[in-house]
Amino acid sequence: MGLINVNGFPIIRGSIRRPRIGVWNADLVVDCTSDISGAVTIATEDGAFSLAGVAYRMGVFQATLSMKVIGGTGRLSIPPGGIGTSISPKSYQGATARLVVNDILAACGETLAATSDAATLNTVLRRWVVTAGSGKDALARLLEQFQDISWRVLADGTVWIGSETWPSAPTTQFDILERHFGEGRILIGSQQPWLMPGTKITISSSSTAGTQYVDYVVDDISPEKIRSEVYFTRTHVGSA
Repeated sequence: MGLINVNGFPIIRGSIRRPRIGVWNADLVVDCTSDISGAVTIATEDGAFSLAGVAYRMGVFQATLSMKVIGGTGRLSIPPGGIGTSISPKSYQGATARLVVNDILAACGETLAATSDAATLNTVLRRWVVTAGSGKDALARLLEQFQDISWRVLADGTVWIGSETWPSAPTTQFDILERHFGEGRILIGSQQPWLMPGTKITISSSSTAGTQYVDYVVDDISPEKIRSEVYFTRTHVGSA
């Protein structure tokens, strides 16, 4: 078994991109020659790290399977970035944001996360129009009307909407391989991709320690190691 697997098949190499706002996606080469398109789970053997998504582009070459995976059902994005289709336009008057969000997600076969912010979703919109296009664009455009509200596809494939609370990242062993604080990023090595967007972490140097807020993570995977490029927010938003 590899450090990380797809439906139980070891990942030979690959990259997972996990943004704080938007849909996570991955490009993977898997030790497999069969078709595993459709719903997939990217996970460590112990299940401590797990992502639920859809494999939507793949091909076999030299006894390995190359594939693209996108979070959730993959239908918030339209080709080439996903498998969704353009949603139909619809106008609203006196509707809650929750109704509009649920209609967008239903058109894409996605599910709203139970932990989403109720106050935001219960806001009444005097008038709103969803235009034809991708569900991702319709959702982003709606949430631009609210201050400091984020949205992303979570590890379980549901769509979360809310204000960032910046919980502390889990304590685990990792090595800082490179520091580029002027560019707002570090490179770390660990046994699994444990650092999640929307969390905070304390980075210590020889003389100081500072809190950093995780905005974007790119995990590069091989059978023996995982290297994660971690990008921090320049100005963090939310309630932390």
